[in-house]
Amino acid sequence: MWIYKGESTLLLGCDAARLVPPLCVREGAGVVAALELDRPGTYHVLTSVSSRLSRQEAPATLDEALAALTTAGARFRHDELDVR
Repeated sequence: MWIYKGESTLLLGCDAARLVPPLCVREGAGVVAALELDRPGTYHVLTSVSSRLSRQEAPATLDEALAALTTAGARFRHDELDVR
């Protein structure tokens, strides 16, 4: 799971192998992130269940993250959240 503010600011990168308590914790067979989005802007949340990326460091930008997911052939979800 990678969370970006805008297209160039990585806020959180975690997976089952790299948890960041209390922001990222294991819950059942998955990982749950709890991050307060307290500043206005557009946030991007990328989630994937691909084991091909589980050991990869989170890319620095949204474009790099999308490229990494696409290159790996990973199934992923991209949610965009607007905070006002």
